[in-house]
Amino acid sequence: MEYGPDNKRQEDFFTQWLHISDFDLSITPAFAEQAVRNGIDLKAKHFAVVVDQAHWPNQKLSRYEFSLDQRRHVYVFYGQDQLDVLLTRLDKQAKIGVSNRHFDFFGAVTEALFALCFVNLSLQTSLVKFNEVALFEPMYESNLRYLDFETRLEELDFNQRDHVMLNTLWAYLTEQSGLNTVAKNLSVHRRTVEYRLSRIQELVDLNPRQTVDASILLVCCLRLKTRHLPILMNELRVLSNSMLPRDLTAH
Repeated sequence: MEYGPDNKRQEDFFTQWLHISDFDLSITPAFAEQAVRNGIDLKAKHFAVVVDQAHWPNQKLSRYEFSLDQRRHVYVFYGQDQLDVLLTRLDKQAKIGVSNRHFDFFGAVTEALFALCFVNLSLQTSLVKFNEVALFEPMYESNLRYLDFETRLEELDFNQRDHVMLNTLWAYLTEQSGLNTVAKNLSVHRRTVEYRLSRIQELVDLNPRQTVDASILLVCCLRLKTRHLPILMNELRVLSNSMLPRDLTAH
């Protein structure tokens, strides 16, 4: 995607805003003026939206947009109506993560990236809001890992192109409403869910139907779902750190 001078200045503004938010710096009058010119109200809470899709048009979909990388773009909105308009312009296979409302821009984008990890197109879940998955954040932030079981589950998932086993297991562990509901949400027969859970038990040596084993599997599933989050957070940090003085970035 090629941007003109105005779009480049707007991207620079968002980068500077990330830096100010990340390092908790004071808002200068000059930056406040930039915010007004870019349609940003620094005195109002906003929410961040991260969209992951394979192909992007040559023109921006919103004035409140900047690129995280080739696949992922970040938006800042103040109302649901702005998000609704954006959704009509995205690919059908787009994945969308949405944060809670914040004054903290960097924190909002971080939440949206976390939510993005839980999008599941096979479950017709293309948009996930942070408040729907916030209960998993403490587990993610902890050092709790079961690397042996995680590796086994990852190998099983790697052999399934559509992640059918991992998606079934995650749905079963988090729905807490029985096999029938899981089967309905996956659009498969109950026996199919039973078979997949039994197959997971056989290959991973943990029983999803037993509480202790299910707790271990939940942690492993979470680690696999968020495996790319550190890379995305590093991309965000690189944008923020690009505004550091040259002598600081050298250390």
